[in-house]
Amino acid sequence: MSHQDKINGYIQRFGKSVGVDLEPLDEAGYSQIGRGSALVGINVFEAQGLFYLLAPIMPVPAGGDDKLFRRLLELNFRDTSEAAFAIDRARGEICVRLSRGLDGLDYEEFVRAVTIVSGVADEWDDKLKVEA
Repeated sequence: MSHQDKINGYIQRFGKSVGVDLEPLDEAGYSQIGRGSALVGINVFEAQGLFYLLAPIMPVPAGGDDKLFRRLLELNFRDTSEAAFAIDRARGEICVRLSRGLDGLDYEEFVRAVTIVSGVADEWDDKLKVEA
């Protein structure tokens, strides 16, 4: 069984557990899960053996904002569990991300990862927009 097949099984199982039909990974290894106000992208990079979650939070402020960036680093230290805030330079967005190797990833770890990323994104998206 490929990693994509395994993750597709997890996506289907998770969707059933929350009563939502979720799309399987596309040919590029991508799908999305909406949780609260967060939209979590699920990426499987089979060749690299990488499971990657990404939830956009807000645009990066024009000209940068040292106070906001410091706040994100402080939150990374104690409030994001295994996830972290990051900047997607190509899209100009602040995101919550989590990555893990695919080997040994079980369903409980999948659910934990999705829960952490969606929870951090849902908790902080509006708060950070106000702080910026």
